[in-house]
Amino acid sequence: MHILAIIAPNGLGHYRRAVHVLDRLAARLPDARIDLVCEGWQLERGSFAAATRVRARGRAITGVMVPGVEWAGHGRGYGDGRLLSWLDRLAKVPEVAAADLVLSDNLGGVLALRPDAILMGSHLWSDVLAEVAAADDGARAFVRHERALLERLRPPMLCVADVVMPGVRERTRAVELGWMCDLAAAGALADEAPRHGRVAVLGGATGAADDVLAGVLAALRADGRWDVVGAREFGHELADFAGCAAVVCRPGVGTLTECVTVGTPMLWAYEGGNVELAWNARACAALGLGRDLGADLDPTQAPAALAALLAEPEVSATRGRLLARGRDGLDAAAAWLATRATQGASANAAVVPANQMERTSS
Repeated sequence: MHILAIIAPNGLGHYRRAVHVLDRLAARLPDARIDLVCEGWQLERGSFAAATRVRARGRAITGVMVPGVEWAGHGRGYGDGRLLSWLDRLAKVPEVAAADLVLSDNLGGVLALRPDAILMGSHLWSDVLAEVAAADDGARAFVRHERALLERLRPPMLCVADVVMPGVRERTRAVELGWMCDLAAAGALADEAPRHGRVAVLGGATGAADDVLAGVLAALRADGRWDVVGAREFGHELADFAGCAAVVCRPGVGTLTECVTVGTPMLWAYEGGNVELAWNARACAALGLGRDLGADLDPTQAPAALAALLAEPEVSATRGRLLARGRDGLDAAAAWLATRATQGASANAAVVPANQMERTSS
């Protein structure tokens, strides 16, 4: 059995999620070869135990995914063709055609090369970029390309039920799972962490919300009630998340997952125009997992919101709700993939040779 995982370069959370799923899949398929298509910085920063085990099962192929699909924020545009050019590089990777099972992290364009690919994530990039596409030729071409593939093939997509966006349910065969939490690594962190007054303000790898969160960081430090650390001072391990009274963050699924894993309440602040982040924040706020400060907020609102979140009994209730969510998504995803891998022939169309890849024109 040969498995290839193609990982989005948009953050470390994508890499962590894919590798943890693959690690559990490897335990079910002990003879499988597992190759990764990812970026070098993800390998360097993601050197945890599961990653070491997965990398021992095959090889890592770097330098393919960037420039590629990303949220550039307003004003930058996609006129350089980055949203589709990565497919040309990926088509030259022999493992794409050779693998028995291809797992693609959020990147529906892979279906142009492997119509039998399985997607994983809780949003579709064509939904995130749909609004931008109205005024951007590059984004418009990408949205048309991905949606044409999804309409024709309707692939399975492993997703987190609590935050799955409507487009995933509409355009894929969604496999809805719990949060993909590394509970083995978390151990008793949720119960043992001191949770004194430390608060982390985290923006994610894209940098799109850095200005918003820099203002929040300054406002919280000026208030003086908490030990406030920014992303550079923060360790980003589960123990670091568990040691925080709260995390103020851009609500990407990676950061959300870490906080759900160890029961750390959250405040969400993010850039405007990003439908994925707005959806995640609203969905998690509705579940009582934290508070949504909204997009492009006034940073001076943050201290009062944080104080309210950390007041009793709300903070204890929020922690309880976090730890009560379904958190077995990694094992459930691995079990689903193992079943799929051992079924043999795919239910989807036959593999399209790379040189026959078609793109929808803009």
